[in-house]
Amino acid sequence: MRRRRIGGFLLACALAFTGCGGAKETPPPELAAYDTLLSGDLSLVEDGERERWGLDEWMALVLVPGEVEYTCLDLDGDGIRELLLQRVDDPGGYNGVFCYRDGKLLCWQSDGTEGSCRDYPLRDGLMVRQYDFDAGCSHTLFRYQADGTEKTVTSFFAWAGEEGLQPLPRYQLDGKEVSAEVYRQELARMVTDQLPDRSIWTAL
Repeated sequence: MRRRRIGGFLLACALAFTGCGGAKETPPPELAAYDTLLSGDLSLVEDGERERWGLDEWMALVLVPGEVEYTCLDLDGDGIRELLLQRVDDPGGYNGVFCYRDGKLLCWQSDGTEGSCRDYPLRDGLMVRQYDFDAGCSHTLFRYQADGTEKTVTSFFAWAGEEGLQPLPRYQLDGKEVSAEVYRQELARMVTDQLPDRSIWTAL
């Protein structure tokens, strides 16, 4: 059953890549590599990455049918899609990003320990790192670079806790104070209105 589900993922991605009704083509190699990873086989992941992110231990806990979902998006603009994993409808529970390079898989993100933080994609492949804390919230928008590093695009910060004599609540956009109205409008324009449809995610 599990292999049939993974195979369906590979076929769906291949059809999306070549276009339905088009000439049959060999699926891109990254999809076969992601298929291998989703089956629980970490042999294509660079050894250094496995140790750095603790993948030998983590993936056994993450790749549980019905508990994790995945999608493929081009996050760095090179035309090769990356594999995104998250706990079903709960990136705070786990979120991960894997990249295919020259027959191997690199891990750009694997976080299952920081429940107050979550990474999730927008429709154009831009990523959001959202921190929620007792009295506030921050959103950092960033773009993955080809080497897996992150380039910050913009940031939002809202705070309603105690802070000396500073008037509260406070709202910031790229480190500058803004009104609540501007904050909410820009957050909607750049984040909440840009969220992809839930249908892009497929449960393992």
